[in-house]
This record gives sequence, structure tokens and C-alpha cells, in this order.
Amino acid sequence: MRIRGYAGGMQSERTGSPRVVIAAALVALAGISYSSWVLEFLWSSPLDPLRSFLSELDALHRPHRDVYVAGDVIAACCAMLAAALLLLPRPHFRGFPAITAVIALAMFGVSTISDALLPIECIPGVDPGCPSEPSGLFPQLHHIHALTSTLAVVSIFAVMIAATVSAFRDRIWPQLKMVGTVALGVIGVSTAWMLAADNLGGDFVLGLAQRIQVGGMTVWLVIWGVALATPALRPVRWTIGDRLPRYRPVLHTDPRWLPRISPQSACGATSSSGSVHPRRGPTPPARW
Repeated sequence: MRIRGYAGGMQSERTGSPRVVIAAALVALAGISYSSWVLEFLWSSPLDPLRSFLSELDALHRPHRDVYVAGDVIAACCAMLAAALLLLPRPHFRGFPAITAVIALAMFGVSTISDALLPIECIPGVDPGCPSEPSGLFPQLHHIHALTSTLAVVSIFAVMIAATVSAFRDRIWPQLKMVGTVALGVIGVSTAWMLAADNLGGDFVLGLAQRIQVGGMTVWLVIWGVALATPALRPVRWTIGDRLPRYRPVLHTDPRWLPRISPQSACGATSSSGSVHPRRGPTPPARW
């Protein structure tokens, strides 16, 4: 019968297999490409970054829309390829939260590429003759682009929550416990801010809220990519009989404790209690 336990120390677990390293790089690249909206500051635009949706940047007939579409497509392809590498031919990670995070990453890729290929036709208030679209919590009921955008946001939230749970429960991806949790909190606050700004009257700089949200998602994906490529630390397991040193009797080498040969033992008789040395007195028996 073997008894297993934890020795209290930590050891490094190798997670840096080639496919995991490639998947980690793809996750980080997906996060960076997902923030292609930062390029809007490189050229003039009639859209106000503090009050416009990011979806308006790649609306049909908008200048530079191909740049934003390319960024979203690259992010989507990287996310789907990373999920495939982590799941096939069999899942690299164990545990329901970790596998859920990888599957949600694939769904995020599908939703993002659909979001990029199904843009809005025009921008109300900017393009002449463009009808105003209804707002509210469920604009996806009125436009397919809003539906794909909602699915992309829900998917990335599922990725972040499941991966964070796995980091605390399964002791993997330690970077998500501190920095990742802070980024997730910023994303949650900015999302609540954006939803409130979209449904309340007044100027609540909705565009700024969405840009903080998407920027936080970029930071979180980069952190997760680093965590995927970093070996995890797990408690050292020990097994009684295998890991612990066995007790063995040690023979004393001090000459004072070595057995002495008495005249009686030389004639064939031995004493179990030791011998008497003419100068040192009685000698104790050998200790084992």
C-alpha cells in the first residue's frame, strides 16, 4: 500500500511543448490584432473616439476599413488555430474550466470573423440617408452585425472567466491570478459602463468605455499567451517507500566503539556484553 501526499515544496511542470508554444504565440497575436482600432489615431476621421462605436470604423464605404477588417480576421484566425492546437488530437490541458476556456476561444474566433465579414452598411448621423438604428440591450434583434458582436463579447468573457477559474483551481497559468484578474476587473467595469451609457440619456462617452473594454481584452489575451508558454508550478508529490529514504543501520567507525577480542573469544568463547581493554576499561558492545 502506497501513501501519497504533498511535500510542501514546488516543482516546475513542463508545458512548453512545441504546439503549446505556438498556440501561446497565436493567442498573444490574436489579442494584439484585436486592437487594430488604435490605428484610427493615425489619420483624420469624422468619428469621435469618445462617442463612436468601434463597429463604425469598418462600416461599408468607410476609408481604411480594410485595415480594421484585416485586424479582426487575423485575430479570429489566430484564435481558432490556437484552440485547434490545444484541443487536437486530444486536449493538452485537463479540467473542465481549462477545456471550456479553449472551446470558448474557438467560438470567439468564429464570432469575430463573422463580425468582420458582416459589417454595418452605414453610420447614422454621419452618412446621409442612413436611418437611425434602435439601441438598447438587444440591438442584435435588429441587425446581424450586432448579433455577431454580442456573441464575440460573450465568448471572450467565457474565455476569461473559465481560464481564471482554472488558474485558481488547477494551479496553472499563475499570471492570471494577479495581473489577469486585475485586467478582468477593468473589463467588467468598462462593460457595465458601456451598457449604461448605451441605455441612459446623456453623454457618458460610450466610445471611451468600449475602447477601454477592447483594450483590456487585448491585454488579457497577451497575458494568457504568456501564461500558456510559461511552465506551471505544482506541489511536489511524494510516495512513502519511493521518495523517502529508507532507514538503514549505520556501523560506528569510531575505534573506541569497535569490539575488542578478549582471550576468551580467541579460545572460542565470545562475550555478548563486550570485552575488557587493559587500558581503556570495559568496552561496550557494537551498536548497529
